[in-house]
Amino acid sequence: MNNSLSVITGANGYIGYSLVKELTSRGGKVRLSMRKDRPELAVFGCEQCLGDINDYDYLLRAFEGAETVYHVAGMIDITGTKDDLVWKVNYDGTVNVVKACKACGVKNLVFVSSVDCIKVTDDMHPVREFDYFDKEAVSDAYGKSKAAASQFVIDSNCEELKTVVIQPSCVIGPDDIYHNNSVCTMINLYEKGLFIVSLDFGAYNFVDVRDVAQGMIAAA
Repeated sequence: MNNSLSVITGANGYIGYSLVKELTSRGGKVRLSMRKDRPELAVFGCEQCLGDINDYDYLLRAFEGAETVYHVAGMIDITGTKDDLVWKVNYDGTVNVVKACKACGVKNLVFVSSVDCIKVTDDMHPVREFDYFDKEAVSDAYGKSKAAASQFVIDSNCEELKTVVIQPSCVIGPDDIYHNNSVCTMINLYEKGLFIVSLDFGAYNFVDVRDVAQGMIAAA
């Protein structure tokens, strides 16, 4: 792996942690963008740059000198009680990230979206890739905000900044040190009476967090 700098937003999350682990195992130079200090990440020996993705000036500092940005930071909420914040983080924050990437001369942007921004068919036929993410085709704020952000990232692709969108399904696997993967979140919500255990649509998909991290690196 070359010595170019990669920056990870949301490095303290489940996917972010796995990505840090994978990149550093390959000898990559990594800077961690997070809202607050995470001492448990010190073992990787990465520079930590603390701030909020809705602060554009902070992102200019965080992305300085970077060749690749992995935009993992986001907010998941399936309770419907934090819609404004979901939009602010997932869409407005992503717009800031793209603009900061271009201002800093970043060459590659890999954005972590979600399968939740894809309309589910009623006939159980496989869903294929499509040309446009329509926020009106999905129901909740999380899916809508990710759909809008995904389309913005794709529309921002240009010669100077290559953009890639990945869409993991339910992420599982090891190293969930913060207990915030999708399964843990559903269990916590169930215990609080905020989540009904039902898969009335018949099926669900899972992906190993290590495969997601490796796929992101390959996509860059």
